[in-house]
Amino acid sequence: MIRRILLVATAIGFVACATIGAPANSVPFRVEVNVPDATVWVDDHLVGSAVVLSRTGTFLRLGFHRIEIRHPDYYSSFSEVQPRAGEPVLIHADLHALVQ
Repeated sequence: MIRRILLVATAIGFVACATIGAPANSVPFRVEVNVPDATVWVDDHLVGSAVVLSRTGTFLRLGFHRIEIRHPDYYSSFSEVQPRAGEPVLIHADLHALVQ
């Protein structure tokens, strides 16, 4: 279990370098999701859990991005954003349970 957590932390750290920018060329980014244990993906890279990004948020580089909010028991939510300087990004998503 510890190995898995370290791999996720490493992946998140790597994504932070590739997708999430420094405050000089980025804007605040938060999500509001009805499924707290969903994961948030930016440009097909894992950024973190919805619960963390709803509380503390992070930064998103300026320019076009495709946001996906995933959970294995729910249909994914997709958004496309193109933040500009000074415009924070807040994604609202209501995930719907998969039909069994």
